[in-house]
Amino acid sequence: MEVDHITLQYLGGKNNMANKKFLHNYCHHQKFFQDGSRDRKSN
Repeated sequence: MEVDHITLQYLGGKNNMANKKFLHNYCHHQKFFQDGSRDRKSN
């Protein structure tokens, strides 16, 4: 399991428990590549 930010931090999401959820590793990686996190982290 991995921790996922519901609203991405660079979009104004907070780094608190109300903005986090657990996702299975595969699901988290799928979301990571689909939501633009990958592009944001490489900048």
